[in-house]
Amino acid sequence: PSEPTLTVRVAGDTNEDIPFHTDVGDIVSLFALGESAEGGESLLASSWRVYNELARTRPDIIQVLASDWPIPRFFQTGGCFHPPASDVPPEFIGNNTGETVDQFFKKMAEALDSLHFLAERFHISMKLQKGDMQFFNNLSILHARRGYNDGPQQKRHFLRLWLKDPENAWPMPKQLQQKWDGVYSEEESRGPQVFPLYPYTTV
Repeated sequence: PSEPTLTVRVAGDTNEDIPFHTDVGDIVSLFALGESAEGGESLLASSWRVYNELARTRPDIIQVLASDWPIPRFFQTGGCFHPPASDVPPEFIGNNTGETVDQFFKKMAEALDSLHFLAERFHISMKLQKGDMQFFNNLSILHARRGYNDGPQQKRHFLRLWLKDPENAWPMPKQLQQKWDGVYSEEESRGPQVFPLYPYTTV
């Protein structure tokens, strides 16, 4: 018999909960073409409300969030860490980032957890129905999605667009400019974008 295979997918390609996050775009829009049988609520939380609560209770976390974060290089080379050839058993080989960096990674994790749980505390929930459209400022609103289950006749099917608003958009932080250029700039684009109109399986 063949060995079972494990498929790793990002949360957005499954029917599981998606934690609070932002996308790449000035305005994020959703168009509901089909509803799930249960779950799938859209959650929105004001980043200002989250920031003000952190400023009141944990200003140190704001400092972490405002810092430039070190990103391991293997994340940019296919997600794999390739150690040098060695006769050392593989269980003793690791990507040693050093105690200082490891401590900062712990602070990063705490900061992201704080963002998520405060957004959970202050969010509003929307159950989008067939025909509904949702628009929000991606730079001021954190968003998430509850997990969902489809039924025999009820299938979740949403279209998402990242819209550019050059007239009203907020100034872009330099740390995000490359990401935005990758979506909107003709020079940086990887060719014509394809927008699938038909649903695909998520489980």
